[in-house]
Amino acid sequence: MKQNLLVVTEHYPCGTQERFLENEIQELKKLYRVHVISLDTERLMSQSLPKDVVFYRPAEKVNGLKRALVRLSCRFSRGYKEEASIAKAEGRLTPSFQKRLLNSLVKSRLLYDYIRAQDLFEREEPLLIYSANFNDYLYGLCCLKDFSDDIRVVARCHNANMFNPRTGARRDTLNGVINRSVDAVYFTSEHSRQLYLDNFVQPGEDVSRFRVARLGVPGQERPPLDPLPEFFLRVVTCSPTEKDKRLKLLVDALARVQGGCIEWVHIGDGSQQQELVNYAKSVLADKRGIRFRFLGKLNRQEIYRYYRENYVDMFLSVSIAESVPTAMMEAMANRIFVTATDVDGVSAVVDNENGMLLPASVTAEQLGLALDAFCRISKERIAQKGERAYQSWQEKFDADKNCRLFAGELARLSGQTDEEIAGERAQAEQKPDGGERSEPLSMPAARSNIHEMPLSFRASLEADGLILEEKTAGRPQKKEEPDESAPLEDPTPLEDPIPLENPIAQDAPSGEASDAKAEADGLLEQLEQLEKSGGAAQN
Repeated sequence: MKQNLLVVTEHYPCGTQERFLENEIQELKKLYRVHVISLDTERLMSQSLPKDVVFYRPAEKVNGLKRALVRLSCRFSRGYKEEASIAKAEGRLTPSFQKRLLNSLVKSRLLYDYIRAQDLFEREEPLLIYSANFNDYLYGLCCLKDFSDDIRVVARCHNANMFNPRTGARRDTLNGVINRSVDAVYFTSEHSRQLYLDNFVQPGEDVSRFRVARLGVPGQERPPLDPLPEFFLRVVTCSPTEKDKRLKLLVDALARVQGGCIEWVHIGDGSQQQELVNYAKSVLADKRGIRFRFLGKLNRQEIYRYYRENYVDMFLSVSIAESVPTAMMEAMANRIFVTATDVDGVSAVVDNENGMLLPASVTAEQLGLALDAFCRISKERIAQKGERAYQSWQEKFDADKNCRLFAGELARLSGQTDEEIAGERAQAEQKPDGGERSEPLSMPAARSNIHEMPLSFRASLEADGLILEEKTAGRPQKKEEPDESAPLEDPTPLEDPIPLENPIAQDAPSGEASDAKAEADGLLEQLEQLEKSGGAAQN
């Protein structure tokens, strides 16, 4: 009989974070009765869950008096005393540390009380609690183990759970007491695991509970696509339009491109969307050979469809923070090579064999020079990089394989035998459906139009217009699945993929353009020195 699994998330299925859970839950529900608690009480539910997954979220607000009483009790709790003692021994017991410690304990206690009040917790059945992050509330989950020997707690730990990705500051989340009570902590790479052991584990502690379980994304059947003409580069970025993604840096780099033609396609939206659009229009409006478009927020199905129907040379990320580089894995699964800044957990996915790492502090000048060179690298070299990216995905980041391994490990941790695991899987996979999605309990208004800014390749580029996101009124409607036989909405097709004013090919003497292309084939090796030297590649 299936056991209960409680998945605790910061956001999922609200917003776009923790997308890796989409794949994991599909595999976990074959072995468990899955329940999901989201701590995101502000945003509407935007991702649908499998119909047999139960969804909870704390709805009531805690009043000031109750919170004050909880805070007072936490000040004298066992967790506070133990963690403060560890911090004092290490010289970290500062007033700011004590404040963060109390805040963590309050969050833990409130979640602890909420879960205890659920019918799920009252059942006399084994329960596995899986936290998608190593965050403030994890101590409260570990305290639930005091009620039964049949309760186990595991968590994932990402680089951003250890250090603030923007400032590099250490994040203490009751690590000392959690390390001794949690059943297992899973990291996305051996590098991340070692980083945790070096900074948050006391000498002599049992390290066998700290393990590696890679994340992954699904693949897709993708027909061969004809490459774009030489000297024409299509670059895709996929991220929220927030300040830490540094998309204005990319705009500045595009303004510095001297040769070739580049189409930049951005997928995603956010608080900086309109500001970014306006900035791109003002900086690139008169730039020959550059065009750009904003497709707005797309789900994975829509992103994969875009990759299936459009040839893409390169996926680019210049972010200063990237805890779980899911979008990069998705590009690699579609034979697109990735160029990304070497921040957080990126190097566990991208290297200079399957893609290219840029310095974390890459400048617009360096990035512009790199884009210039990529325009002149042969399509064969780009395809070779894309193929190595795909092979890396197959070996390390295939969601079907990784999620199956992870689900099996959790089941064995819960006491299930390999025979029981195989039996549960066989029974689940015999069902004719298994993957049908239920309508979300609540979701944002349907997107009636995608952001679109087509720019023609002309001597003087001029924006033809912009379709802004429109909000529908009244009760949110269920988003219809896209028609797989119809093309993605594109009311204004692109024109003239190569302008006559191509600064590389135009007016070149016979044979000179091909010589330039042959010389440019060697630029990739120069660019790959960026990560090592931290300086700009020389043309």
